Amino acid sequence: MGKKHESSILTYSNEESLKSRDKIFKFMNEYQSTPEEKERSLSLFLRSSSLARILAIQEIYSLIFSIPGCIFDVGTWRGQQR
Repeated sequence: MGKKHESSILTYSNEESLKSRDKIFKFMNEYQSTPEEKERSLSLFLRSSSLARILAIQEIYSLIFSIPGCIFDVGTWRGQQR
């Protein structure tokens, strides 16, 4: 396997969480489907922390949606909230 990405090295997750994450990645990589089906099925392999982040951003957006003006997101890391 190639060099690990920095996000897999710099983590606050405990050993059990890291093992569970490896299982999720294994399931995702072994999932028998077309690329289009994998893209539509990403929620099968989403970690709870990622889902919580998505739901939190959606909640914030719903609170400010009716306010006139522009939304600026200046706290991103590779296009995602941290």
